[in-house]
Amino acid sequence: MGPPQQARGGLEMKKITNLTQALEWMKSGEEAAWKAAENGEFAFGGEEPADTTEVWGWDEAHLLVGTHAGALEIISRDEME
Repeated sequence: MGPPQQARGGLEMKKITNLTQALEWMKSGEEAAWKAAENGEFAFGGEEPADTTEVWGWDEAHLLVGTHAGALEIISRDEME
């Protein structure tokens, strides 16, 4: 990951380039990670899922899903259908 960047609201942002990095950062519980997810910053390709309930990020083949830091996981898009 690259050097921290300043996010909206003064929170420290990290350079996240894939779902695995997003998952690890969100599991840390940092407020900036959750704000980044809420702002759609963890979209790394592919179409936005039709139902984004509990979906925090995606790429062409996978989704980052969960209700809280302890329940986050990366699943295949097929598992959501």
